[in-house]
Amino acid sequence: MRFLLNSILGRIIGVLGLLAIGAVVLLLTEGDGERPMTNEQKTQVQIDKSISDLNQSADAISSGVQLATLRTNLQVTGRWEQYRIKRIEPNNGGYTIQTSLPPGQDSIGKVNRLCEDLLGGDPPEVDSPGGLLVFGTGPEPLSGESCGQGPLTRFPFRLPRQGRPA
Repeated sequence: MRFLLNSILGRIIGVLGLLAIGAVVLLLTEGDGERPMTNEQKTQVQIDKSISDLNQSADAISSGVQLATLRTNLQVTGRWEQYRIKRIEPNNGGYTIQTSLPPGQDSIGKVNRLCEDLLGGDPPEVDSPGGLLVFGTGPEPLSGESCGQGPLTRFPFRLPRQGRPA
């Protein structure tokens, strides 16, 4: 019987010891392991979040203004009808232009002229580091290197054509 009483007493002392160690750890770590933020830290976090949100809003507004300016310029100069543009949308730093041009080399030539007009000036008419992706009525894009698609990232100026060798 004494053995049973000593065993129970030992377990109680062990549990109390573990509770005491846990209490000391909680006191040292101040509860959850993280120190509470001061008012200044909370204010700084709120300011940083507000600045981040403001920057995102400014980027969206800037992108919208650039898109509206591009659309307006194309409509005023008559290129909207000339190239049969249906819509323009921003796309990863560039623009996707949907036209009603049919597939074929003639349409590819027109798209090259459009891209030369938009990207070839100094400065370019449109700032489009992602290039222009121009689609016609076919499933494949009509744009290529002149539109910033492919291995070149900027407008490739064409060299004058030379006659074919005889």
